Amino acid sequence: MTYKILVKKSEILVRRQQVWSFFTQGYDQIQIAEKLGVSYKTISRDLQELKKDAKDWLENLPMGEIQLQQKKNFDSINRVGNELWQIYENTKDENKKVKILNLINTTSKSSSDLMSERHLLKTRRLVRLAQGYKTMSQDLCK
Repeated sequence: MTYKILVKKSEILVRRQQVWSFFTQGYDQIQIAEKLGVSYKTISRDLQELKKDAKDWLENLPMGEIQLQQKKNFDSINRVGNELWQIYENTKDENKKVKILNLINTTSKSSSDLMSERHLLKTRRLVRLAQGYKTMSQDLCK
């Protein structure tokens, strides 16, 4: 590969990392495009690639890894919620308390969403699908 191609690929990788960061913070595609000074179509294309990468990552996880990742996420959300409650109890400013309660509500909702039946069923379905692919690939290799 030429130097120019490597530089361009590096720029795309950095931009996609920025897109992912903004996306996980709740920004929409138009806001991300404005923040990064690129077109909406570029962000849309980047998100499509990120979704493909996420799908590939998920499909290549070893058995049990999905559940481990889900538990890690659940525990992280709970830890943040507990820390927010500690901050709330040590805060005297009523305006800050309201903001903290809103954050606590958001973490509770995230925890509920993560543990929702629909999410768990989807995770279980993905695990079964991955197990099926693994069995098929083992059968093909015999």
